[in-house]
Order: sequence, then C-alpha cells, then structure tokens
Amino acid sequence: MSPATRRPAAPRPGLPGSVVAAGYMTLASLPVILAAVSGPGSADFWRAFGAACGLTALAIMALQFLSSGRFEFLSGRLGIDRTMGFHRISALLLAALLVLHPLAYVAPDLLSDPGAGIERLVRMFGAPHLRSGAVALIAILAIAAFALVRSKSPVRYEIWRASHGTMALGAFGFALHHAMVLGAGGGATMQGLFIGFGVVAALSIAWTTLLRPFWSARRPWVIESVRPLGSGITEIELREMNPGGFSFRAGQFVWVWPRPSALWFTDHPFSIASAPAALPRMRLLIREAGKGTAELCKARPGTILSLDGPHGSLQLDEDAKGPVLLVAGGVGIAPLLGILEEA
Repeated sequence: MSPATRRPAAPRPGLPGSVVAAGYMTLASLPVILAAVSGPGSADFWRAFGAACGLTALAIMALQFLSSGRFEFLSGRLGIDRTMGFHRISALLLAALLVLHPLAYVAPDLLSDPGAGIERLVRMFGAPHLRSGAVALIAILAIAAFALVRSKSPVRYEIWRASHGTMALGAFGFALHHAMVLGAGGGATMQGLFIGFGVVAALSIAWTTLLRPFWSARRPWVIESVRPLGSGITEIELREMNPGGFSFRAGQFVWVWPRPSALWFTDHPFSIASAPAALPRMRLLIREAGKGTAELCKARPGTILSLDGPHGSLQLDEDAKGPVLLVAGGVGIAPLLGILEEA
C-alpha cells in the first residue's frame, strides 16, 4: 500500500469515566457480594471486615494485570496516563487492604491488649496454613515500595520491569493459593470465581510476555537515520520492512524492542513524531534516560527493531471547530509534531 492510499487508524469512541468506574467497582466487590449472598457469614464484625478486605484485595490484584497499560481496549480509549495513574492508585489501595486483612482479625486484641494482639499477629504470620498469604502480603509491600523509590534508585528500567512483573505474578499466585485453601464462604461458586481471577491473570501475562512480543517480531522495522538534536534528544527515522501492516493516528505512541531480543521487559514507549501520511516511514524522538534509551540513540542505520502499537488517545477530534492550542515541554513535543504535520 502506498503512502498516498494509506489510511490512518480509525478513531475509537471514548469510554465514559462513570462506566469504567462502575465496571471496576463491580468486579472488585464481586467476591464480597458473592460471599454475602451465599450464606450468613461471620457474626463478628472484625472477622467479616478482614475477610472483605482480603477478598477485595484478591480481585484488585487480578484487575491490576488488565490496568497495566498494555491492553489497547482500555488504554487506547481512556488514555495511557489515566490508565497508569489508576494502576498506581489501585496498587496503593491494594497494599492498604492487604495490611488491613490480618490486622482486622487481631483488632479486638490490639485494642484491649496491644501486646497480646501483636503476639497473636506474629503467630498468624508463622502459621503454616497462612504462610502463602503472608508471602503475598510481603511481596505486594515490596513491589509498592520499589515502585515508589524507582525514579531515585540506580536500578535499570529493564531490571525494574522484569522484577515488577515477576513479583506481581508470584504475589498473585500465593494470594490465590491462600484464598483457595481458606476460602470465605460461597462454596464451589466462590472457588470458581477464584479460578476465574487466575485465568484472567494468566492470560494477561501470556499476552504481555509471549504473544505480543512474538506478533511484533513478525513486523520488523529498520533504522534509516539517527540525528542528534541536542539536549540529550535524538531523532530516529524508521522504515517498515513489510509495508502495509501498520497504521496509526497522529499523536499516538509505540513500544519499541531492540532486536534480536523479544523479551517483554526490554521495550520502551516512544511517541510518534510524524503523521500517518509518511508511512511506511516513521520518526521517533528519544530522550536518553537510561542505558536502554542511550543504546537506541547510538544505534546505527540498518539496526532492526520490533514495534508494538499503535497505542494512546492523544489525538485531535476530527469534528473539532475553531483554533487549537498545542503546548508541550522537552521531548513531549514529539506527538504534537505528528499532529501538526497531519493538520
């Protein structure tokens, strides 16, 4: 297909925030609702509250895999910034619920005799049948702490990505085992829901780590030119080696893998700094922010890359009337260059 006949990707209707919020709240509270309607439950408030915290936390853990920003049916309609912001907020809520989960069971002791409450809490963490839950709690707290200090740590982006995903999957596995062993009422229906959460997490991980890199590797791109622009920013022009399989809208971005690597944690997101009419060529602006981006900025023409995309919803409304003001700072100008070029 020639650039003259290439069509940009069709705009996708946005999902109202109220619809997304309602859907998320329904899925997150589904285990608690199911436990409430399946039996009388515990008459003790603190035990019921602790169970509710644990069940809600398990549902949020499964949903975290979907809100990781790698699924276009969400991030492409809500915006990647909103999706990732929600992912971070949900992670903090998840950590809080997991901390409250064991504390609620010993809350009466902590309130009446703090020493006895702490002793009981220690015994809970050491109990063999509760060990998987304790491991899940520690892993989630470690993930949250690491994410909060990552920008100030010397750890490479790729190492953080690999450890974040691996620890998240392990934490969910231990939490799922904890829930399956202890349960919380609901019988076979509740067990089926737990298995459903496991399937959601497994499919999400399979898509992110295996299927998506494999599919992207079948559509290679080659670097045609590398031009430093100053202030640590480099312009890279790519060419699609098998033209016709890629389309996008101005303002979107792509995840880029170095070849021959297809490891899911080695990709980086970059905004497209050209318009769809330039296809099968595409420009990227890259700011050196670590070893991975520095290697891309120093890549030679002829280097083969894999791209996953397009992603993102930073696009002009085709029906908009009147003047448009575009404001950006630094390398954030990249998607605006594509929008201006298309306009």
